[in-house]
Amino acid sequence: MNYEETMHWLMHFPVFQPKNVIHGKARMDLNTIRALLAYLGNPQDACSYIHIAGTNGKGSCAAYLNSILTQTSMHIGFFTSPHLFDWKEQIQVDNQWIDPLSLAELATQVRNIAKEHDLHPSMYEVTCAIAFLYFQHKQCDLVILEVGLGGDVDATNVVSHTVCALITAIGLDHTELLGHTLSEITSHKVGIIKPHCDVIVYPQTQEVLEVVASQCQQRDAKMYIVPSIQADTKDLSGQSFHGYHTQLLGTYQVQNAMMAITTAQILQTKGYPIASADIHRGIKMTIWPCRFEIIQKDPIRIVDGSHNVQGVYQLKKSLETYFKAEKITFVMGVLEDKDYEVMIDILGPISSCFYTITPPNPRALDAQTLAHIIQSKGHPAIVSSLDQIVDQTRSISSIVCFFGSLYYVGQVRNKICMRQFR
Repeated sequence: MNYEETMHWLMHFPVFQPKNVIHGKARMDLNTIRALLAYLGNPQDACSYIHIAGTNGKGSCAAYLNSILTQTSMHIGFFTSPHLFDWKEQIQVDNQWIDPLSLAELATQVRNIAKEHDLHPSMYEVTCAIAFLYFQHKQCDLVILEVGLGGDVDATNVVSHTVCALITAIGLDHTELLGHTLSEITSHKVGIIKPHCDVIVYPQTQEVLEVVASQCQQRDAKMYIVPSIQADTKDLSGQSFHGYHTQLLGTYQVQNAMMAITTAQILQTKGYPIASADIHRGIKMTIWPCRFEIIQKDPIRIVDGSHNVQGVYQLKKSLETYFKAEKITFVMGVLEDKDYEVMIDILGPISSCFYTITPPNPRALDAQTLAHIIQSKGHPAIVSSLDQIVDQTRSISSIVCFFGSLYYVGQVRNKICMRQFR
C-alpha cells in the first residue's frame, strides 16, 4: 500500500463501541494483539517503556514527559490516542510524527501478516502494532506509552520492559466496561504495573491508593505518591510552582507536571542521562493542545477536551480561577455513553448559554437531544453543527468555551486558528 491507500484502509475500520463488547459482538482482550505481534517478531520487546494509565491527565503527563525526555540525547518514542489533527501524530519519535512512507510500509506489513494468519485486529490494535514496529526500527531508548482504555486488557499492555508505570487521576468513566466504583475501575488501571517497576501515583482517594498499593505489593513494585501541590502564581501566560514554569493553564496541570517531574527524577536515579535543566526546560516548553487552551484572546476562545464528570469539574475550577464571576457561553458536544446530565449541572450555574453539536463519531449524542436536556434544566440551548458553530459564535464578545469530545474540539481549534491567519 502507498500512503493514500494506507489511510483509506485505516479509516474504514469499524469504530470502537463499548456496547458491542457488552453485548458480545466485539472482544476486548489481548489475544489478537499478542498473536499479531508474535507473527511480527514481538517488536514490543525491543524497547523499555513508561506506561501511563488513568481516567484523566494521561495525555498531559505523557506530553510533559515527552518534552522533558526529548531535551536529552536519548531517542524517545511517544504513543498517544486519539489523534486531534492527523492520524500520524499518535506515533512519534523525537518529536517527529511517523513519516508517510514508514507508515505505509509498516501498515502493509501488519495487514499482510493479519491476512496470512486470519487475524482480525481492530484499528487500535493495528495502530499499536505499527507503533511497536516503528519504535523498534528507530531504536528508541525509552517509549512513553499512553493507555487507550482501562489498562489490563488495553492493547498497549503487551509490553514487559516497563521501567515506570504512572497511575493518573481516577474517576468514573467507561463504567459499563470497567465497573461502577473507583476501586473496580482502578483494578483495571493497575494491570499495567509490571514486576519490580517503579509506580508513580497521582494524589487521590484512599480507595484508589489502596488498590494501587495492593498491586504494587503483589508485583514487588515500588510506589511513589506524588505530593499534592498548587501553583504559586498563575495568569493567562502560564503557572509557576516549586521553581518550575508551565504554559499550560488548567489548574490541574501543575499536578500533572509534578507527576512527570517525579518520574524524570526516578529515571535519573536509574542512570538515564537526564539533567535537572532538561526537566525545567521540558516543563516550560510543553505544549498540549485542547486542554484548557486559549486559542484566541480578543475575544477569548477556549478549547478543552473534558469529556467526563471529573474533567468537567476541573474545567469549571479553571474557568472560575481565571475569569472569576464571568458567565461563559459553552459549546458542548459529547458521546452518548458519557454522564452528560451531571456535566450540564456542573457548568449550568456559570453559563450564559449553551450551543450543542453532534461530534463526528457513531457514539455521539445527537445535538438536538442534548439541547432538549439542557433546556429542561432551565438553561438556554441552541442547536448547531461543526460547519456552523465558528461563524455562529463569532459575534459573541464574551468568553466562549468549546468542550467535550476530543473528536470535535480539535476540528474547532483548526477552524478558529485558520480564520485568525486569513
